[in-house]
Amino acid sequence: MNAQINSKSNIFIFIATVICVMGGLINLFDSVLVELVFSGVLIVLIGLPHGATDLLLFKHLASNVNKNNYVKFFSVYLGLIMIYGIIWLLFPEIAFLLFIIVSIYHFGQSNWNFIKVDNAIVKILMYLLSGSFVLLSPLCLHYETTIGVITGITGVELLLMNDSIILFIPRTLLILNIWTLFYLYSKRCINKNELLLQISSLILLMVMYYSLPLILGFTVYFVFWHSYGSMIDQFRFIKSKSVHFTWFEYSKNALPFTIIAILFIIFCVSVNYYFEFGYTLVQIFFVILSLFTLPHILLIEQVYGKMDSLFPQVNYS
Repeated sequence: MNAQINSKSNIFIFIATVICVMGGLINLFDSVLVELVFSGVLIVLIGLPHGATDLLLFKHLASNVNKNNYVKFFSVYLGLIMIYGIIWLLFPEIAFLLFIIVSIYHFGQSNWNFIKVDNAIVKILMYLLSGSFVLLSPLCLHYETTIGVITGITGVELLLMNDSIILFIPRTLLILNIWTLFYLYSKRCINKNELLLQISSLILLMVMYYSLPLILGFTVYFVFWHSYGSMIDQFRFIKSKSVHFTWFEYSKNALPFTIIAILFIIFCVSVNYYFEFGYTLVQIFFVILSLFTLPHILLIEQVYGKMDSLFPQVNYS
């Protein structure tokens, strides 16, 4: 949870997560169909729209928006998608590893971007630790499911490891992240309330990953903790540039590209089944998500860079 967004948003994230955990505890999501449908609805309503405003972000990042800049934006954006798509076709294991690495950094940055530290190395380590926890924990806690998904995507057979070794990873990452928060507190980068909020968030996420199946557990994090939080950060950034900007305008800008993304997914699924390529819906969605994530991350990196100066960190000393 981001301590700098309003308390109502944090409460919403907390309640939504608890409701999903309770649903898992009463076996509401035991059916794979229910899990996929519920996850799909959440992703369409919140997950996709949070990345469908990249053009809008570009408009507010660019000092001068003209036809040439638009051409350059779409050339770079679509070019990255095509290049990454080729890597997926030729070297799926490298493409998968690249996606995991950039996603770890991206998730960590969105989790702890509000914490301002002067040391660049410390900041990167913070992001990597946070991102590793939220991404690797569900993969390890549901390792058997993870093996099937990764093998289907990359064609690489993962080694079966001992349960104690697998469980050691998320538990260690949890401890390291809590230790990092205490370090940041000692350096007065966060205050006591932020410290308690972040520790509570880590514990709630761990409980959620234990309680929910792999796809749904990660979807809940991706939709409520990452996408919803990122939408608020994006809105704050755009609002700082255009004071009359509203959530209605944000939604209006996100809607066309959300529809395009949905249609693209439907097209890819149809082609897969028509030509009998044999990929599952989860595998198709994973690859499509990775294609659009790379250019999206580069834009968000610029947004957070601008926000460092627009919203300076409070000095707690």
